[in-house]
Amino acid sequence: MHEVVRKHCMDYLMKNADYFSNYVTEDFTTYINRKRKNNCHGNHIEMQAMAEMYNRPVEVYQDGTEPINTFHGIHQNNDEPIRVSYHRNIHYNSVVNPNKATIGVGLGLPAFKPGVPTPDIFKNHKT
Repeated sequence: MHEVVRKHCMDYLMKNADYFSNYVTEDFTTYINRKRKNNCHGNHIEMQAMAEMYNRPVEVYQDGTEPINTFHGIHQNNDEPIRVSYHRNIHYNSVVNPNKATIGVGLGLPAFKPGVPTPDIFKNHKT
């Protein structure tokens, strides 16, 4: 669902341009158009937007067990954070606990029950 999430994130940034444009050093529309392309990586601005969109904290780890940064959603809840690791100051990887899967929780997949992820959970999803 990468393309759907990317599109929704960029749409959210545009909808909230008055706020997010303050954190971009280039023309905001140019930034959004560049970030809509699949070969362009996201950064802290997109992570903050997704934390708000999905109302899930996003924790960033690098060389340790404590997050170096946490992005918060709009409303506090008890949902498991989305966790990523930051590598070489350029790349993020998803961090998951295989014994406590949280894929889909709060991400618009209401039929998902945490456990072992399987492709069939996406078969009835409409974009």
